[in-house]
Amino acid sequence: MNIALVLNRVFRLEQNPMFEYLNHNQADIERCYCVIPLELFEDEAPLKRTFYHQAVTQFIQQLIEIGIKPFVFPYTAFASFCEQKEIDTVVFPSDIMSFHNCECDILHVKSEIQAQKIAIVNVRANHYFQPSRTLNQQGQPYKVFTSFYKANRPQLRQRRRYPYQLDKLKQQIINADNTSVKKVTEHINIGEAKSQQQWQAFLNNNIEHYQYYREYLPETLTSQLSIALAYGFLDINEIMRQLLERYHDNEENYEAFIRELLFREFYYVLMVYYPETAHTSFNDKYKHITWSENQSDFNAWKEGRTGYPIIDAAMHELKQTGFMHNRMRMVTAQFLTKELFIDWTWGENYFKNLLIDYDAASNVHGWQWSASTGTDAVPYFRMFNPIRQSERFDKKGLYIKTYLPQWANVPASYVHEPWKHAQTLKDYGIDLGTNYPWPIVDHQQARAHVMEQFKKQADK
Repeated sequence: MNIALVLNRVFRLEQNPMFEYLNHNQADIERCYCVIPLELFEDEAPLKRTFYHQAVTQFIQQLIEIGIKPFVFPYTAFASFCEQKEIDTVVFPSDIMSFHNCECDILHVKSEIQAQKIAIVNVRANHYFQPSRTLNQQGQPYKVFTSFYKANRPQLRQRRRYPYQLDKLKQQIINADNTSVKKVTEHINIGEAKSQQQWQAFLNNNIEHYQYYREYLPETLTSQLSIALAYGFLDINEIMRQLLERYHDNEENYEAFIRELLFREFYYVLMVYYPETAHTSFNDKYKHITWSENQSDFNAWKEGRTGYPIIDAAMHELKQTGFMHNRMRMVTAQFLTKELFIDWTWGENYFKNLLIDYDAASNVHGWQWSASTGTDAVPYFRMFNPIRQSERFDKKGLYIKTYLPQWANVPASYVHEPWKHAQTLKDYGIDLGTNYPWPIVDHQQARAHVMEQFKKQADK
């Protein structure tokens, strides 16, 4: 058997199920080609593109250092590579939800590969559960997270570590020639080792206060696991094993963290069974809402010019760092879909382009939750008030001042509702309508419009 072992977004040497597949099936494999089909990025995703290519480069360097030279080529060349090397089986990490373009996922790659009479072996690389083993008694996916959590939380186990040894597998791996491997000259401080270091630091410190720290905006005190999982720097089984090992150190905070990881699994299962929800509302009642198509409002939201400092700060954080605090992902999503009444797919696509830790399942269903169009979504009559969110989660305005430096010397009491202090703000260099916008929407009016539109759909 000649296999192509696909390693894209499973960028780790330790606890890698792709290598374990090779280890487990050595007797049947004659030649193994380790391949990294490269994703293509649009101009709209510069930070994400740079991070991805740095992650690839770092992983290639790791492989070279242990004597493995992978074959690297664009996804568009995958089929021709298989034909040239007489591949009869492609081993694919089929559960990856973080591809920048969906053309790279198993649903799209499968048809092209199988057209060449090549077998595909699916390996679950970056998720804990096999979706088919999480179903309810009717054989259907759970559509309410609480039910999913109660049914599947008891299934968590401290799974054994993979026994493979890369040194013993190398004899079956065919190396690329030197021209196929990108030369690495710069030092890149991302990847498996860095992620492991961050994860252990979190386990040894901030997880003890997770329920408080996860809502703290001014400083990153969360695990940052979303990035490690999106690129496969760390193994979810190993993460879960370590959490369960230390669970009794602080059950309340450990359970809260495990619950968040199971949310990721919940959305993954839903995306597997309902892939169409990447583009259309999960809830049939709301598939025909007439959303606003106000491009000016959408641009103001994207560019952080809404006149609500907490929203604008978050959008600048996204643009500057390729990341956004989870609390603010919900708040900005609701602002777009409820305050501005703009289609959630517009916002989801914008986040896809900018988020370094983009995960299709979590992003899509997170947006549908905020828009009240998804499964187990927030009821349409529950809207985040951006002013209250600002006062509650950034009381001192530290988060706002980090990403909107013109507010650095403004007392916190003026930053949450600046339109109420327009004259006073001039003393601090803030002139509404000149160097900072007036609000583009009134919250109470927006709320009334949302209630009317959603009720109209619900009553049909």
